[in-house]
Amino acid sequence: EMKADDEIKDEERKDFRCFVCTAFVLQQFMQSYGGASVGGFFNDVDGSIEKKIEEIVLLLVLLAVLTGWKKIFCFALFCRWWLRWRYLPYMWESEVWTTMHEINLVLYALGFFSWRKAVATIQWQTLIFYAAAAAWKFNTSFLDHRTSCGSIFIAQILTIMGIPIHKYISLWNIAIVSAPIASAVVETLIPILLWFVPGQGLLFALLFHLLIVFCEPPNNAGGFS
Repeated sequence: EMKADDEIKDEERKDFRCFVCTAFVLQQFMQSYGGASVGGFFNDVDGSIEKKIEEIVLLLVLLAVLTGWKKIFCFALFCRWWLRWRYLPYMWESEVWTTMHEINLVLYALGFFSWRKAVATIQWQTLIFYAAAAAWKFNTSFLDHRTSCGSIFIAQILTIMGIPIHKYISLWNIAIVSAPIASAVVETLIPILLWFVPGQGLLFALLFHLLIVFCEPPNNAGGFS
């Protein structure tokens, strides 16, 4: 029985490392790349303390991945929460979502949650968050290509792909006009995929956000990822 318990703990430790490495580090990359242009914690023009602390946080997370020390991971998250607290009441909704995810990991690391409960809670939170984000897109302002951010993003993506507007004006017009509804459909698909095929749904969401991150400044809003 003791051996079985040890094996379970080893599996939990491996799952924890895998989750932290893939989810948290990817999130750090997207936020730092986008945030370097749009501002926030990652604007290091004056060598801000926020930027330095975020660099320390990333190192602590990598150390937690390598060692499996959950207390180090908790300390890293506490540092990030302190940074968010400094900017209250100004906070992106994505930071609220991220904090709720992180609370589950801290509760697990401190022994209040089992690993299964933490993962199950995060899965439900992610599904609900994306469903709410999708529902929020169905409004007159977002669905109008003249006022929608979706049209701006697709124009920048076409530029990155090297598709010249003067040669493919019809393609550009179709893409820009249809971008808002296409974005709304994609964000509606994400919670559906997360419900039926969670792994593919998460990959689909990451690819969607990466398209935003790789846009030209100042619209590469990685913090929303």
